[in-house]
Amino acid sequence: MRVAVVGCGKGGEGIGAHSIGYRHAEAYKNMGYQIVGACDLNLENLQRLKKEYTVPHAHEELSVMLEEASPEIVSICTYVGSHLPILKQCINSGAKAIFMEKPLCLTKADGLEMIQLAVKNNTKVVVNHYRRYLPRFIETKKLIENGVIGAPLFYFAGIDGWDLMEWGTHWLDMFRFFSGDQEIKWVMGQAEIGEKTGYGHAMEDHALAYWEFADGSKALLDGGSGFKGEKAMRIVGTKGMIEIPDHNPACYTTAAGRTEYGKDTNIHFNENDQAWLDLLSELDEWRRGGPEPQCSLTNALKSTELYLAAYQSAVQRGRVIPPLNTSQDTFPLNTLTQ
Repeated sequence: MRVAVVGCGKGGEGIGAHSIGYRHAEAYKNMGYQIVGACDLNLENLQRLKKEYTVPHAHEELSVMLEEASPEIVSICTYVGSHLPILKQCINSGAKAIFMEKPLCLTKADGLEMIQLAVKNNTKVVVNHYRRYLPRFIETKKLIENGVIGAPLFYFAGIDGWDLMEWGTHWLDMFRFFSGDQEIKWVMGQAEIGEKTGYGHAMEDHALAYWEFADGSKALLDGGSGFKGEKAMRIVGTKGMIEIPDHNPACYTTAAGRTEYGKDTNIHFNENDQAWLDLLSELDEWRRGGPEPQCSLTNALKSTELYLAAYQSAVQRGRVIPPLNTSQDTFPLNTLTQ
């Protein structure tokens, strides 16, 4: 497979969340794919990734890179506001698969246009909600499905110093994952806005997303303030509770006592980035006529809609009923005041 990375990042010590293009390139390398193209507006960043992975076609201009490299798969690793126009260029260039970074989009209309473009051109698009493939979360979902804590009542988490969109989209997606990707009945949100910006857009100082799933269970994400203790998230059921920390073993507590699990796993990665390879394998199978992956563009838009609905709720000062309509077409943070 011929692949290209759009949006390299600084590299070096910044590899990871702040140079996500390298994580994509490394995953492609581990899959045995050929990295034929790279694009970045920053020439220094572009040259560094080009050298690291011996990329033959590296250009600051996206159209030039796409024409010369002719990639079959393109990773879009740029800021969220640029995703739609870059997707258009990649699809028009003939790319048949897109690996999109999260968060997906700033408006529901952008997300719907992405789906229309993908369907019209038979382009397979996945979004990097890779935590669905991490052992700790897979095991947690199995515990829930097997009724270990009874019927789920409440999912909750807090994220210190982060917003509902850039980091929060991971937890919004994980709560949907644990629930079996149920439909959402309603969403309520609130936000405190200052002068904070990041990743090319306004970011709230503190925000809440609160919603109800179809089965009556509810979820809360506190964007900006963590809950007491080391636990990343908790799930309360009718017969017990699950606690998932960052690195220490997860556990569930019932009338029978406390049981640890996931001792050799964590909430961020696994050995050799296997979660990334599992996601890419599902994309490859889909491209060959297999089933639609759980991280497909269509499913990812439903997780995206949670943070958009929470922001819209803060603007409307009331409950929002999904799905959002395209009249709610302005990135809501830009309309909020302190």
